[in-house]
Order: sequence, then structure tokens, then C-alpha cells
Amino acid sequence: MKRQQIASIASAIGHALIGMSYSRTYRWNFFPQGGSADCSSYTQACFIGAGCPLVDKNGKELWTSTYQINAAGFDLLYPASVKVAGREHAPESLYKSLQPGDIVLYDFGTDDRANTIDHAAFVDADGNIINERSSKTGIKVDPISFGKNNIVAVLRMREDAEIMEPTEVSAENTTKLMTRRLQILLNVSPIAPQLLCDAVWGTRTNAALNAYKASQGLTQDGICTRETWERLIAGLNAQEIEETNTPETSETQASGNRLLLMQSPLMRGADVATLQAKLAAAGYDVGEIDGVFGRKTEAAVIALQTNAMAITTADGIADNAVLNLLGI
Repeated sequence: MKRQQIASIASAIGHALIGMSYSRTYRWNFFPQGGSADCSSYTQACFIGAGCPLVDKNGKELWTSTYQINAAGFDLLYPASVKVAGREHAPESLYKSLQPGDIVLYDFGTDDRANTIDHAAFVDADGNIINERSSKTGIKVDPISFGKNNIVAVLRMREDAEIMEPTEVSAENTTKLMTRRLQILLNVSPIAPQLLCDAVWGTRTNAALNAYKASQGLTQDGICTRETWERLIAGLNAQEIEETNTPETSETQASGNRLLLMQSPLMRGADVATLQAKLAAAGYDVGEIDGVFGRKTEAAVIALQTNAMAITTADGIADNAVLNLLGI
């Protein structure tokens, strides 16, 4: 259960950071618009935010794909030993056994490194490969078969892996990892302060924390309480992988269907993809059918509500009336 929870939160953070550019120089600007990272720092950020940082046996943070193979609390599914990592590529069929939360390390021949590992990615909650690909593409969500002939190592979190408990922290009482985790989660929250995730609790981090607490009706005291942590995580709408593989939301309808609407982070899932397909079939432009409820999907719902349902105050929310009309 712990592994699925970490995987779902890391996935939600990874998707929330889409829009971040690729940079091997500015690797700690973990925020969507204007931020930057490279493949290994992006992967690390997602797992730190989820509460399971990639660290070695001594607790040192691992920021390079070459060394992330040594992450404590993870089993090495391939190869048999770290010592032989990179000597040969995994069997082509290995990708079929990948699960959400697995960290996948590749050799694309772009670096002359000892173990040849030159790219890091992980499997998101939908079973796709999500990665900070290159300066041309930025973060990409690729099919699970991405780079299937270039995989040189796969890591899977163990159930007994040590995770970061949501303990109360402040500028006077914190650790570098807890501060960095807070900065990452604040950056993907609705207030989006665009903090440099440098693990330094300065005035900007303190102000961002208080702004977030104010938005939640909490006391602005510069303390990240357990409740604050829980709200930051809950705001990600992380997918429940083990049960339904569909994102949950607190707003459900009598039929059991969740309300589909535009929110931050963006709603994702098979139900969104079904909605998009039905809207497209009815002649409404949703753009790409990608399972993400974005601006075009909202506009298509509004158009449906206005044209087919004669709703004068269309809100773009796909409730039971909309779903029933579309035959969902």
C-alpha cells in the first residue's frame, strides 16, 4: 500500500510540473512555468515531494541518474547487481512488467559514464513513462514502451522503505529535505510561488507557506503543521492506483460518477478520456484526447451545455446531466 501511495503522489507532482523546461545548469527550479530541471533532478523532485527521497544508505541525496541506482529503500529489479549495471541493456520485454512508481534508468549513448546510465524517468499512475526529456521537449509523458531497447536498470520501492513523516516544521526547526519537500509542494499548490527548491527556509519560503495557510483558512504562523502537509498532499488529487486507477475527488454525484471540471492540478483519468471522446464524436473540439481536463475540454463542455442543453449560465462542469446526454 505504501508503494502505491508514494507512486500516486509522485505521479501527481510530475504531471503538475509539466511546462517546466529542461536545463542541466538550473536544476532546482521546480515549478511549471519558467522553472527548469534535468531528467534526474525532476525524478528526484517528484519523489521528495511524495515523501520518499532518493538517497543512499547514508542519507545523501542522489541527484544524478548515474548514482540513483544506489537509492536506499528500493529493490533493483534489473540487473542482478549494481556492479554490472550498464554492461548490457535489459530484455526488450522488461517494459511490460513495469509498474507505477518504478524508476527506469536508460542508456541512450549521450554520455561517457562508467555505468553508461544517461537518463532517468519513472512510471506514472496511468502506467506511462513520465520524464524531463530534453531542451526541445521538456517534460514528456511517453508510452510505457518508451526506450524499451535502452533500459539498463529498474528500481522498485520496497514496502519497508523509509518515508518522510509529515511532522511539524518551521524555519527554526527543520531539515534540508523537509524544507525542500515543502518548497516543492508549495510550488505545485494553487498559490504557485515559484520557489527555488534549494532547501533553505528563507523569507520567500516563509511568506509562501503563510500565503498557502491563509488560502486554507489556517493560522499564518510560519509553521508547517501536520494538517498543512495533509492539505498540500490532498490538493494534488493523487490517483488511487491500487483500487481503480482513477483520480478521486471529494465531489461525487449520486450515481457514483465524479464531477469532471477544470481545477488545479488538472483532473486526469480514463473517465476524462471517455468524456473527451464522446464530446469529439458529438462534434465538439476537445483537442487531443489525452485524459486531461484542460481548457479545451472545459470549452467543449460549455458549448455542449449552451447548444444542446440550452443552459444560459454554462459552467463547464460535466455533471450527471452532461454525462447522461453523452451516453456515459
